[in-house]
Amino acid sequence: MTQLVKVPHVTEKRAENLIAAAKESVASQGDSFTEISVSFLAKTIIQAQDIIGTLKEQTIESVAKDEGVKIMQSIPGIGAWGATCLRLEIGDIERFPTPEALVAFAGLDPRIKQSGDSTRHIGISRRGRRQIRAILYPLILASIRFNPAIKEFYVRLRGKGKRHLVSATACMRKMLHIIYGCWISGKAFDPNHEKTRKSIQPETTQIPAQTKEPLSKEKIYILNIAAPVSRREANKRRKAATMPQTGISRRERGQVTASEKNVT
Repeated sequence: MTQLVKVPHVTEKRAENLIAAAKESVASQGDSFTEISVSFLAKTIIQAQDIIGTLKEQTIESVAKDEGVKIMQSIPGIGAWGATCLRLEIGDIERFPTPEALVAFAGLDPRIKQSGDSTRHIGISRRGRRQIRAILYPLILASIRFNPAIKEFYVRLRGKGKRHLVSATACMRKMLHIIYGCWISGKAFDPNHEKTRKSIQPETTQIPAQTKEPLSKEKIYILNIAAPVSRREANKRRKAATMPQTGISRRERGQVTASEKNVT
């Protein structure tokens, strides 16, 4: 039992239960054929583990000089193997025009259900690479302990009553945003980036009343709710009528590469 206790995550009580179960199972057989079979299977498992370890080391070395791998390893919670797997699954980061595109590629974008005028988010789409989600989850568990940005975000969501899996999924999306920002900019992870960004307030200039020009007819949003619509839709239109027009949206800009977006 002392040898079993040395195995990670096996407590003394768990070791006692394993020994008791073994005495009532096939492990209690003491004939020579069973001994040979168990010994052969144990050696095969150990050899397979050694081969896997060797292949992992070779894979890590093959992309060790990649800039994306180096930058991802600067993010707390992502080690050499995690960065290598993400690099192989994501490919060239330049093919994603926005971090939302990378999130959608991983299948972590929200799934939306529309019924009439109502819109609800019902989990993630799961339409992207499930391998990326499988890689991210253990990285998030480590990031909750060692990455201050992820830890703060996770604690805030749990404080709002969100379940662990819901909070972890949101952290996976946030991690992809961090990876995209660091990778596309070529800068290592800065734990104080968000605090610095929030502390910088945009400068606002007061326009004198006499210089303000009246809105032209083209800029006036004409509210027309004469058509039969629901009360919710009418409220949406009334609210939209009072909001300023701030130019074209992201969808109207079209798809561009990340490098073109930075140049503009």
